[in-house]
Amino acid sequence: MLMVMQAKSLAIAFAVVSFYILDFALNGLQASLRNLLLDITPPGQLNAGNAWHGRMTNAGNIVGYGFGTSSNSLFKPTNHGTFIIQGSYLWLNYPL
Repeated sequence: MLMVMQAKSLAIAFAVVSFYILDFALNGLQASLRNLLLDITPPGQLNAGNAWHGRMTNAGNIVGYGFGTSSNSLFKPTNHGTFIIQGSYLWLNYPL
């Protein structure tokens, strides 16, 4: 019973620390994007630029939620030995 409690406490501590690391990383990214938006966008288009930034952020949140709640079959190897999820990342990042 003691080992279970220690494992549970360790898992909770790991989750909290991971959450804060992810939160700081995302806030740093979004702050730099908002600053770039303010520097580049003409004053008359700031409202539209902020609206589009919010839309794209929310669209990314929805896609991330979809990947997070999808079944684990996306992460299983296919017949060719590659992962379906890696193929989708390649397809999404190829235009960059």
